Amino acid sequence: MSVDNGSLAQPFGYRWRSSKLFIVMDTTDTFLFSFIVPILPAILEGRIRLAQSQTQFFTSVILSMNALVSIALALFIGYLADRVSSKNNLMILSWVINIVGTVVTGWSKTLTWLFVGRLLQTVAGSFIWIAGMAILGNAVGPNHLAKAIGLVTLFVSAGLLCGPAVSGTLYQIVSYFTMWTSPFAVLVLGIILQFLVIEVPHSEDESIQSDSSANGEETLVSNNNPDEEQRSENSPLLTHESGLDTGYQTLSGLDEHIIPSQGAQQMQSAKPNVYVMLLCKRRVLTALLADIVFAMMIASFETTIPIHIKQVFAWETMQAGLLFLLLQLPSLVLLMPAGWLKDKIGMHYPVAVGFILFAPSLWLLGVPGDDGFEWANHGNTGQKIYIVTLLAIGAWRTLLLGFGGVQVMHGANELMAEFPTSFGRGGAYSRAFSLSNISWKLGMFLGPLLSGILSDSVGYYYMNVSFGTFCFCLFLFHGLISRRTALLCFITGISTLLVFRNS
Repeated sequence: MSVDNGSLAQPFGYRWRSSKLFIVMDTTDTFLFSFIVPILPAILEGRIRLAQSQTQFFTSVILSMNALVSIALALFIGYLADRVSSKNNLMILSWVINIVGTVVTGWSKTLTWLFVGRLLQTVAGSFIWIAGMAILGNAVGPNHLAKAIGLVTLFVSAGLLCGPAVSGTLYQIVSYFTMWTSPFAVLVLGIILQFLVIEVPHSEDESIQSDSSANGEETLVSNNNPDEEQRSENSPLLTHESGLDTGYQTLSGLDEHIIPSQGAQQMQSAKPNVYVMLLCKRRVLTALLADIVFAMMIASFETTIPIHIKQVFAWETMQAGLLFLLLQLPSLVLLMPAGWLKDKIGMHYPVAVGFILFAPSLWLLGVPGDDGFEWANHGNTGQKIYIVTLLAIGAWRTLLLGFGGVQVMHGANELMAEFPTSFGRGGAYSRAFSLSNISWKLGMFLGPLLSGILSDSVGYYYMNVSFGTFCFCLFLFHGLISRRTALLCFITGISTLLVFRNS
């Protein structure tokens, strides 16, 4: 439900039902998508009775369908979610569709119905994710976006970890249909929570923030100022002023006496295209590209780690599962402190440091098992290096998680400040976050493909060197050092690696 600004009496439990934590708890359903991963081959062979030779192909197709459908529908979902009067009602409907999709998936005995069930789950999940993040963006405001998205990521990670563990365990000890009671319990809980959520309209958020603006907070400087535009062209892609990125302020932070620039006034009646204008912002575009690379790296782990550790260390699936747990553990501990840090000093430095730390860590991850590094292949040395490096990568990733989401949300705030009459009560958050959803899903789709091709063609070591190079290039874009110095460091580093490996 939503609350009108003019209502005097607040509904029961208004404070906790509209709280940030309560909204975060109901924005993700990753448990449902990861639940089917370990049991999908058994469903295909046992219930649908596919030949074993076809299992791998259809398993890959069904699992990748989530990313492809999400990418295809993201822009439409963002547009629709910003146009409806209540995003919360849209999410309730999505949870109902998710229940239908789960019923069809669990009961299906043909490949067609299995695809239909997964399609319904994917469409509903996309609505829940995009509309839910828009509701969260309205609730937390611009000063706490990194912490909020970090908390969402924490719930996402928990769902991704718990889903396969629960389904894999229940499949072994209970009947098939009893196993499906766990996702239905999650769905019922989700729809109950969604009914309880109180959506704070964008206009209410404006009135709250405008009071703080009157008390002396910074106001927005028009981006159409020629001097400011010239400064932006000559500055790094992500500036590093103290505090929040001051180029992004919420609409509510505007002083009521500030008059939009002439260019903004002329575009008010033109209904600006949110997607085009966001992509024209260099910070947003850089963040989306960085999200694609980051998602590719995360997805590549799922494709390459189980195969690599079996070939090099003779480890089996249990050890692979423990390694993925090690990869997630630092995030569970460090996500909230990292989110606080990014809200405090801005995204620039944490993200740049994250990418520069990722680069040598990925190189080191590829060293064990490579013939060029004999020192890493004696006894248990390679295993220790691999485990410690994965733990380090798990820590560095907390600096990068949520980068795209935070930047597109700040970009939406900036657009709503420039064109305050163009977006209505729905705002632009859903359309903004749909771009982040596309970049992340695209990376998750491309990651396994690219890592598989590189691993087969040039080997696991050079695959990791390639991804490390991507990270270093993204570090250069952030402009912490001069481009000339960065290029010299890059060439020197690659040359040193090649010489060191062949020595």
